[in-house]
Amino acid sequence: MGLIKLRSSGAVDMSFDEGRRLVRFGDSVAFDYGAYDLVAGRLTLDEAVGRAWAEGDVKLSGPAGRARATKVWLDLATERIVLEDLEANVGLWSARAKNAEILGDRIVLNHALVTLCPAPHPLYSLRVRRMSKESRTRYVAHGVVPYFYFVPFFYLPWYTYELEETEEGGPLVPSRQGFEFNPGRGNFTGLFVKTSWRKKFFDRQLLSVSRLDYYSKPGLALGQEMHFKSRTAEHFTFLYYIRQRVINRNNFSRADGRDSRWRLWQVWNKNFSFGHFKSFVNEVSDSHLEDDYRFNLDERRLPEREINAEFVYDRPQFRMKVLGERLRTLNLHGAEEYRVERRRAPALRFLTFPFLILSGNAAPDRRGWAFYGQAEGLGGRGRDRFDRPDGAFGDGRMAALFSVPLTAALSATSELGAQTEFRRNRIAGESSSTTPAGNFRLTLHRPWWGGDIQSDAGFTYRRAFANKSVYSSGGVIEDLLFVSLRRFRPRWKTSLDAGYDFRPALRGLSTVDFQTRWGDDRREVSSIVRYDPQKSRTQSVYTNAWFKIGDVLHAGMGFQTVQTDTEIQVQFTPTATFETPGKKYRIGLNAFYDAKLKKWRTTDLRLGRTFDCVEITLRLSKRDNDFRFSFSFDLAGFGQPQDLFRQEDALK
Repeated sequence: MGLIKLRSSGAVDMSFDEGRRLVRFGDSVAFDYGAYDLVAGRLTLDEAVGRAWAEGDVKLSGPAGRARATKVWLDLATERIVLEDLEANVGLWSARAKNAEILGDRIVLNHALVTLCPAPHPLYSLRVRRMSKESRTRYVAHGVVPYFYFVPFFYLPWYTYELEETEEGGPLVPSRQGFEFNPGRGNFTGLFVKTSWRKKFFDRQLLSVSRLDYYSKPGLALGQEMHFKSRTAEHFTFLYYIRQRVINRNNFSRADGRDSRWRLWQVWNKNFSFGHFKSFVNEVSDSHLEDDYRFNLDERRLPEREINAEFVYDRPQFRMKVLGERLRTLNLHGAEEYRVERRRAPALRFLTFPFLILSGNAAPDRRGWAFYGQAEGLGGRGRDRFDRPDGAFGDGRMAALFSVPLTAALSATSELGAQTEFRRNRIAGESSSTTPAGNFRLTLHRPWWGGDIQSDAGFTYRRAFANKSVYSSGGVIEDLLFVSLRRFRPRWKTSLDAGYDFRPALRGLSTVDFQTRWGDDRREVSSIVRYDPQKSRTQSVYTNAWFKIGDVLHAGMGFQTVQTDTEIQVQFTPTATFETPGKKYRIGLNAFYDAKLKKWRTTDLRLGRTFDCVEITLRLSKRDNDFRFSFSFDLAGFGQPQDLFRQEDALK
């Protein structure tokens, strides 16, 4: 019978019609047709014209997808398949169509209703005149009308849908392509509507993102992003232009002028990037041009630590900026949980000369030793003068850091490092005065193991000194000794950190810190106690606890008390996430209460609800006098099309 091969193991009911040269098979026949498996109630073979048709509850499975139809026509010469009144799974789509045509792994649906919602009565769907699978990852529809329940919205002459692999040879998932819409409101931006259109080109190696945003206060903004993957790195270029209204700096009233600014950001790989930020301000009383060139270096020195440095050229002046040091925090199972970013300095400016970033590393073999070097440029402006213990604010700082992991002599994660710094500070109010300062830091970390208990210990010593000035008596201005002891088992972890901080510059201020942590995968309690030995009292106590109740509730509470000479300040931060099974309802709360001011400083509330296939989230946030709200929705059910076959009906 050529392409048709019967797969029935028992006797098959078969009849012949010699006049019409027909062969009929009945009583649920299973057979193969090329690369497709079929099960039908009846199969008729017409040898005269070279075709066959299957009737009844016909089930088909093959490269183009899975389908069930009332009737299927088979062309024995071209391997063409035509289905009538069918339901199909095409990629991640569930579809109902009047008829469909399959040739190889390509399928074309005519007059179809398609959806990504796996519910029996889909919340949203597309009525298409014609939909075709152009390739393994690309689908194209013509004459599209989107429906919400039974209500049509608008008409699209064509629509494309893309899939992509999560990894090489991995499963197909919906590609982040198409149109995105995000409305909201901010206290400084006002009402805003952000839109973007994402599209991939050149065999999915180039991703283009076009943005059109509108802010009721700043104005209209245009943006363009380009992501390109090469064999060794990922390249990223970002251009954003906004023409916004400006405020007169003299009287804080609305000016007649406009502020036109644009920024260009390029990333060659994960460790180096370049940015150009340009702004032209035309105000009633002032006109000037700002032009920034920024080079960003992200150097990973240790497995658990990253330093991110940024060089900024601000015409006609130079400035240097370090964004911060990120520390990865490991959860109880040793996996990365979240990151903490410590800001070292705000926007920094050098008036005389530029600084360069020098960095390097060496690890010639696996014997365990390595060398890391880095030179930084830092500084500060008047906004951070209150952070300096001597009342000054930094105008420039050069730092050199050298770290040598002693893995060969000690263990796989031991480290011995030293850091030196030189600062040139400008005293607030006396710009002609300077104060050089220095810093020395030595860190030794030594872990060890015993049975199923893992422990480690380490200490850090830092000393800072300065010359005599009107704000400082000179000499040593800070001595810091920090000792840490940690001990944990595979299921639960207990740690104790102790530190001593002595600062003679601040009238001999000294503190002793104790940090403890205990928990497992269902609960955790951590505490930080700062003790003042001079006044023989506890200066501050911070306690944080979180717990899980099944898979429904995840709650936590942070509580902090700070004692001064006149009062005790109390702050607490409750957090909670409530989730019903299947994520039907989700409620999240983050808050911060200041007992001294007797008000909530920050409140962030998220409400989520899943309707069949659409997850809707409403976010309300308030920070001091800034109130924002945003509304978003996510199409749930991606990758889970409604299976047309029950398990007992699956094709064998």
